[in-house]
Amino acid sequence: VKLDQRGRIEVDKNFQTSCKGVYAIGDCIQGPMLAHKAEDEGIICVEGIATGHEPHIDYNCVPSVIYTFPEV
Repeated sequence: VKLDQRGRIEVDKNFQTSCKGVYAIGDCIQGPMLAHKAEDEGIICVEGIATGHEPHIDYNCVPSVIYTFPEV
């Protein structure tokens, strides 16, 4: 499995790694480390595997959060 410069797993648009049949989602790939992002990626990845259609995720629709100190 190929890693990028930051140690994250490289995936293609289908979430497939450099090893055929091996997929990666969530915190181990590029993007925000959010549980609900990983959940969306998992659903979309499996739908792509099951249907053979190219998966699509709009990361602009995935909620994000900003933590501050002190809390606002």
